[in-house]
Amino acid sequence: MKKHLRLTAALLALLLCLTGCFPFSSFDDRSSVTLSETDSSRPSHTRDESSKTESSKETETAETSGESATSEASETGETSVGESSLNESSTQESSSQESSESLTTPTGEGITDYVVLDNEYVTFTIKSGYSDLFGYNLKVTLENKTDKNLNFTWADTVIDGYSCDPFFYSTVAAGKKANDEINFYSEDLKEAGVSAPSVLTFTLHVFDDDDWSADYLVDERFTVYPFGEAAAKEPKDIPAEEAQKVLYEDSNIRIYVLDAYTDSYGFNVSMYLVNYTDSTLMFSINNASVNGFMVEPFWSDSVPASARDISTVTWYKSDLEENDIATVEDVEFTLRVYNYDDWFADDLLDQTFSFTVGE
Repeated sequence: MKKHLRLTAALLALLLCLTGCFPFSSFDDRSSVTLSETDSSRPSHTRDESSKTESSKETETAETSGESATSEASETGETSVGESSLNESSTQESSSQESSESLTTPTGEGITDYVVLDNEYVTFTIKSGYSDLFGYNLKVTLENKTDKNLNFTWADTVIDGYSCDPFFYSTVAAGKKANDEINFYSEDLKEAGVSAPSVLTFTLHVFDDDDWSADYLVDERFTVYPFGEAAAKEPKDIPAEEAQKVLYEDSNIRIYVLDAYTDSYGFNVSMYLVNYTDSTLMFSINNASVNGFMVEPFWSDSVPASARDISTVTWYKSDLEENDIATVEDVEFTLRVYNYDDWFADDLLDQTFSFTVGE
């Protein structure tokens, strides 16, 4: 079982790198919720909307649509998002621009030759950190003291309060050392409101490359301050008033709809997820329908303990077209939240939500 889980984790990490965290992936701006229309670039899973520019005509149309949808929602008791959300585009664009302008690198001396772990099996050292056009990077040295070939990976990484696992998978032969890099991309850092992380929390996994069924040699969680502990920043929060719809919130979790838009991929809903618990939580969608037709986005997202994430749920254009859906009018789905590490624990949430999309 562990061997399969590790292999699955490695494949998912590679997929995440190529699709979600890679700096050149899916830049499509929000356009009308009419799926036949597409626009230029927008990050696929970030809150940054500084590139979003609406013409005066579009803004006026959106405001009119928003007022109409708000009136209809008052009569029907439903909440309208998508086109109706554009009546707040000016406010959100201003807020997004302010957020982008406020991106800062923590003050303090950068990390150098920091030994994260030194035991009988391995030594893991962060040699230095640096920023470039694509984000923030850590140069690391890995030492394998055993007579086995070892794999080094990171999991459940949190940067300044936001979930973001970089693609890091390094193999070091028996008795050897290796230099490698761990990369955090700029679009992911923007979610945390920084250009470089001030706090990094992660789980380091080290295991036998030739026997994936064996127990981990290292399975420990660490916290690192790349610019010193004094430079650590509080996580950037998104208040309810900035959300288009508050789906659910209690003492354990928060789930907001930040945005609804179409791009060249299909119809997207940007979600703000907050995990207040001390366990990793899995958020997943099941039994989803669009305009009354079953269309699954096949979406799930794990959020580490005491962390946040901004994740995009996408109904792909090809799936919508197969169901003759040219314009998304209403969406319904069951949202489940549960403890990722304890499948016998009770669900924190298992509830059906629906909302209309403005025409």
